[in-house]
Amino acid sequence: MLNAKEFAAWATATNLSPDTVELIQRLRNSEPGRRVTNTAGNFCGGFPSQKLGKVIQWESMTGERACVLLWEYDADTFEVWDQCLQVKLNYTLPNGRRSGVRTWIDFLKLDATGAAAVDFKTSAELAKLCVEQPYRWVQTGPDSWDQPPAYEACKRLGLDYYILTDRDIPYTLARNIDFLRPRLLRRFDIPQESMTLLRSRLEGEQRMQLSEAIALIGDPDVIYEGHFQRHWHLELASEPLANIDCAWVYLNAETFPIYQAVERCRDPRRQRQIDPNTILPGSTVTWGHKTYFMLNRTAAFVFLQTPEAPLAELPCKEFRRLVLAQEIEVNGPVSIATEEGLARLQRASTKSLLDATNKLIAIEKYDKGVAISDLGVSERSILRWKAKYRESEARFGNGFIELISEDDKKGNRTPRTEEKELELLAKAFEFLRESVPRDPSAGYAYYTALCTTEHVAPRSQASFYRHWKQQDIHEITEDREGKRAAYCELPPRVTGGRHIEQGPAEGDSPFSRVHIDHRQSDMFCRKLNGIQLLGKPWFSIAIDAYTRLVLALWVSMLAPSHASVMMVVRDIVRRHGKLPMMLITDGGVEFQAVLIKQMLAFYHCEHALRPASEPRYGNPVERLNLSIDHQLTTVLLGSNEVLKTPRMSSKTHDPRELAYLTVPALAQKVEDLLFGKYPDMPHGTLGSTPNQVLRSASITQGTSWGIPRTFDDVFVWNTMAKAHKHGGLMRQRDGIRLNGHNYYSAEIAGWTHKKMEDVPFYDPEDPTYIAARINRQWERCPLIDSQMRRLPPEGFRKYYLSEHIFLSRPSTSKKDRDAFRNALGQSYIDAEREREQQQLQDEEETAATPASSPAQSPAKPQTAPEASASASLKPFPISRRRN
Repeated sequence: MLNAKEFAAWATATNLSPDTVELIQRLRNSEPGRRVTNTAGNFCGGFPSQKLGKVIQWESMTGERACVLLWEYDADTFEVWDQCLQVKLNYTLPNGRRSGVRTWIDFLKLDATGAAAVDFKTSAELAKLCVEQPYRWVQTGPDSWDQPPAYEACKRLGLDYYILTDRDIPYTLARNIDFLRPRLLRRFDIPQESMTLLRSRLEGEQRMQLSEAIALIGDPDVIYEGHFQRHWHLELASEPLANIDCAWVYLNAETFPIYQAVERCRDPRRQRQIDPNTILPGSTVTWGHKTYFMLNRTAAFVFLQTPEAPLAELPCKEFRRLVLAQEIEVNGPVSIATEEGLARLQRASTKSLLDATNKLIAIEKYDKGVAISDLGVSERSILRWKAKYRESEARFGNGFIELISEDDKKGNRTPRTEEKELELLAKAFEFLRESVPRDPSAGYAYYTALCTTEHVAPRSQASFYRHWKQQDIHEITEDREGKRAAYCELPPRVTGGRHIEQGPAEGDSPFSRVHIDHRQSDMFCRKLNGIQLLGKPWFSIAIDAYTRLVLALWVSMLAPSHASVMMVVRDIVRRHGKLPMMLITDGGVEFQAVLIKQMLAFYHCEHALRPASEPRYGNPVERLNLSIDHQLTTVLLGSNEVLKTPRMSSKTHDPRELAYLTVPALAQKVEDLLFGKYPDMPHGTLGSTPNQVLRSASITQGTSWGIPRTFDDVFVWNTMAKAHKHGGLMRQRDGIRLNGHNYYSAEIAGWTHKKMEDVPFYDPEDPTYIAARINRQWERCPLIDSQMRRLPPEGFRKYYLSEHIFLSRPSTSKKDRDAFRNALGQSYIDAEREREQQQLQDEEETAATPASSPAQSPAKPQTAPEASASASLKPFPISRRRN
């Protein structure tokens, strides 16, 4: 970030007006005016920029984030500010009316050429906007667009304006920068022996494949560090380093343009000449349209073998002649077919392609000697297909093309049904799409009734069902049950575009992108050292998207909060000694807490929010949740699986009565599963186990992953949780009351105020201390001795505090407590009313009774104080209730 002196020099060099300089200075000192959002199909997040010392917001993973990443390492870009400038756009509508709208500019970019306002849109979005709003968006070239109202608004402020699209971003360069970012955090000296070995090899060959260089040196990090120190050159703009067999190591930066020019001049029609002596045993060769396996070769003979033919023995001289004459081809890549053949292949129907495949299988079986009776077709048909195969080889360069039948293109393709019948068919389909779930048979009955009314011949029921199955199942489910129910039927995204060059969604290396999510367990737990049933705890899990390894686990009886996220991040560093480059979460409030954002920004860890209401983008962790449920419910007692069908369950199998695990015991079971068994389980997406993927990455990429971080007291202090609803009360007699415990320190004795300066922090894993701010300093306050004795042993305290807080909270909801309080108050009102009625009744009885003479009813002598005492001891009828 430019300081005051550098900013003044930059403003003078770019000839900006004083008003523009004042505007830029005000924008630099202001906070973003808008928070980015994770709309449907779109990520959002913040990039912790070390150049600016702040977090830059973005709301497009493949667009805006790629721009921010490139600007971060661009020497000509000085500063980038997000969502800081709002402008008024004025334009004329097609009806001639003047209109306007206020909009936020995505970025304000300060570079060597001046200050510019930058917006990002994809080319597909801009093509659509140019049609819908031509008065605001225009296309100025094949790959360029502009927004004239925004350009004019920025010009009045003295700023330049332009639009970036996905066609302007070098995605391969952005992918390589993202891949090398962890290596930039770990700089080291290259061993002299390794540098000499690789340099001598490059001086002789000018370049070599990255995979060969890794095999030669043994440590990929040495090759990346050598590029940083300019001992050799890696082409970051066009060769992805994650694909080690597709990238090259060049002697210097001048070598790459030379090989690029040679590659442009290569004649693709000329095959590469192969030295027959370099063909080793184990290679595959093609000879006479058959594939042979080189079994062995000696000084005199070469032995070739095929599965359906006997061993072929060729003299070495004859083998050499055939290879040089290109009658034997070795790894000779050719096009699959001519352009005409490819066009015919593309327009073929699925049924004709399947028929052609069956014909080819029949030909191959016939050549192997299978009997005609077992093929199911006549020999005449087989011979006709073989003739077509040979004709297709000569014409299209591929024998499969002529086997494709084009019978579906023959004849009259005009539909035989009337247009009125098609309208009635569409009306019947609309009837089936209504929110009321209907069977297709009801739709056919509705269709036939419509045809009878309109005097139109209906089609058969089989034809109706066939056309109904061709409808979009996603649209049908959305019309019937809504958007959420139809999400499972949503087809995958096939948008194309250059952004697919940015690499896989899970990143190119371990610790590149890590997903965190919460899930409530299906297992009931009991209280530690007791029999009281607690309920179902919550699991907070972090999983690496690249290797599918579980990195951290936190188990708590409390609902997910920022404390759960803090403990997961702490567990990652405790187990691996590093933080991920990017954390991906959903839009939960616990993930967007201020403490979480501050902690991740402090450690330069990027935070991204996946698209709202689309769990498909969190597939690694969502799929893991299902695996955990399946493993635990089939092994342990106390699962909630029985209660999902309450009418089929019995009291003897109630999981709430069978629960025997405590929270620490369940956590140990889950740790054994996730960190012991799961890494060695085959994964369908990976094609191997997570441990095998991690081992392969360590060999081909090195071990410089993530952000290195030491697990020490400072990190533990920075990952403490903030107290929930604490009034800040502090008394000298018993200290600070937090989470049902009392904490005290020597600084509290000299503190004269009753209120703390800030809300205290606590460690969810350790209840023996808290952090409180006293006299403008954060102090460590230990737990008092009398309560320290009540804690469980040290090995069982990790999950004690969450259980203790869970039990100390009210067991009823606020609504139930309010209802109880209202009922109690009403009972007081009823009791008071009954007392008044009783007093009135007593007074009426006293007035109706005649006064008796002293002789007839001698009164017992009683003093005045005794009479008043007996009157005051009359019980209050609070327990009396109305019938």
